[in-house]
Amino acid sequence: MKKQKIELTELKRALARLKEALALKKTDIIRDSVIQRFEFTVELSWKVLQKFLQFSGLPDPLTPKNAIRDAARINLISDPQAWIEFIDARNLSSHTYKEALAEQVYESAKKLPTFADELLASIEKKLT
Repeated sequence: MKKQKIELTELKRALARLKEALALKKTDIIRDSVIQRFEFTVELSWKVLQKFLQFSGLPDPLTPKNAIRDAARINLISDPQAWIEFIDARNLSSHTYKEALAEQVYESAKKLPTFADELLASIEKKLT
């Protein structure tokens, strides 16, 4: 596996922007910004996972949840259930907007940075 084939820059940037928004005092506008950044970060996370799995010689997982399961099988992530919940929250937030749902997704977004940091560290470790 060649390091240059797994691009982490965009995921790192999205994660930094999510953390930046989460550090701000919560208002409706900040909450909405966090949700948008959460969506980007989840999407980029699964795309990076998909690429990593492909370059590791595994079959293309095709779906985010399959990528999560495969990543757990090779010990790339430690809590696949949390990642599946992030995928579910991302799917809900991009198709429906309700105040209660927005609050639920915001709460999920607050948990994502720890897991995304772990994912990045695991990938970087395996690439070195």
